[in-house]
Amino acid sequence: MAEDRSIRVRLIAQVNDYVAAMKQAGAATVDFGREITGQGQATSQQMEMVGKAALTMSGVIGAGLGLSAKAAIDWETAWAGVTKTVDGTASEMAVLEGQLRQLATELPATHSEIAAVAEAAGQLGISRENIASFTRTMIDLGETTNLTAEEAATAMARMANIMQTPQAEIDRLGSSLVALGNNSATTEREILDMATRIASAGAQIGLTEGEVLGFAAALSSVGIEAEAGGTAISKVMLQTRNAVMDGGEALETFAMVAGMSADQFKAKFEQDAGGAIIAFIEGLARLEAQGVNTNTILAELGFADVRVGNALRSAASAGDLFRESLELGNTAWEENTALTDEANKRYQTTAAQLGILRNNIVEFAIEIGDVLLPVLNTGVDALQTMARGFGELPGPVKTGATWIGVLSTAGLGLIGTAATLAPKIKQLRDSLMAMGTAGQFVGRNMGTMATGIGVATVALGLLTYHMGQQAQQAAEAEARIQGFADAIQEVGDVTGGVEQQIRNMLSATESREIAEWMREAGVST
Repeated sequence: MAEDRSIRVRLIAQVNDYVAAMKQAGAATVDFGREITGQGQATSQQMEMVGKAALTMSGVIGAGLGLSAKAAIDWETAWAGVTKTVDGTASEMAVLEGQLRQLATELPATHSEIAAVAEAAGQLGISRENIASFTRTMIDLGETTNLTAEEAATAMARMANIMQTPQAEIDRLGSSLVALGNNSATTEREILDMATRIASAGAQIGLTEGEVLGFAAALSSVGIEAEAGGTAISKVMLQTRNAVMDGGEALETFAMVAGMSADQFKAKFEQDAGGAIIAFIEGLARLEAQGVNTNTILAELGFADVRVGNALRSAASAGDLFRESLELGNTAWEENTALTDEANKRYQTTAAQLGILRNNIVEFAIEIGDVLLPVLNTGVDALQTMARGFGELPGPVKTGATWIGVLSTAGLGLIGTAATLAPKIKQLRDSLMAMGTAGQFVGRNMGTMATGIGVATVALGLLTYHMGQQAQQAAEAEARIQGFADAIQEVGDVTGGVEQQIRNMLSATESREIAEWMREAGVST
């Protein structure tokens, strides 16, 4: 009996101080429990719906901001490439940037594709003032021909440099190219490849851009390959010019083949070099038809090379193709509508419209991202500063900071877990209330019991830590912890059904005292 009395005294002595604090915490926990689990089913469902809607909305907003930041970062990277090849003041470059982004809202090519063409244009020597119009022309060609925009940019810029074409008129080159491609037995890539090879010779004899493209289209249409045929025709052009300039037997021979006198052929060449060469090619076809051995004639003119002879014979067999191609090239240059008309047709297709819609969305995202990037950059700078500072900290401080981060993460995890389990707590409580007296006892006092266990756990943890840090007080701390643990064990026994055993050890009066204490603590008996 003395031992029982000792247990009672120790229980009351150890728990009395604990009860006062636990009572207040228990009441708050019960109120919280009522807020979470004591409401009706309709309120819980409404809270769940609101929660889901909020999570969905926050997810959508977060994803949208993330995509906006990415779009702005992608454009920033693409624009950096342009600034490497194009020079200008800050205000001038801002105007160009606005022009290129405006193009993206009108064309199906992406922002990055447009910036890549502009970067290539700057590298190819296109001036800043003409970058935007040049880029649009190349994008149009990329959309309407079998050329990519960057391929077209490289070839067109080179041809324009050779022919001394004003940069503001490069769109006319595009119109001639598209018109010839639509009306010849060849492709725009083949035409442009041939044209860049004969452009130098064409410029020397005075051919226009339309005529160079016309020659290229006709030669490609009769199967002459650019690499060999371009060299052969260039030689014919230059030899013809030399004959006109030098006179003599060579001029007489050219004129005879063309069906003219030497003076007539010279005048024709000086006024219309392309027309004079076509007359010569057509004359070869006429002589071939009359049974004349043209090989001898070609040898006299310095065209004994097999490639040159084959190119001229192929050209001679094409009839009026050369004349028609030159006329079409010049007409398309003057009208300057073929490329625009073709591009507009393509841009009306569903695929192109979807591409334009995508670009408008991306442009909107870039606008938002432009606001976000300074904030992100500030955050990055701060993180870099923090990282450098952390690296300079002493080892023990690093360890402490790391543990703070771990504990903070764990705390957030507990909060998230508690929020997730709130509906489950209500279900458990309802189940316990349906289990009879014992279940109702636990169910009614879940908040108080949970608080007591939680407080006890934290207290034990703190005491253990304190004990580890203060080794010199180990004996005293151990005694306090043991006494506290014994008291908690006694409370656990009450919760676990040992309540009756304690009641048996107490007198009726003492039982009433304990019962009064339990009611004060928030435990229903």
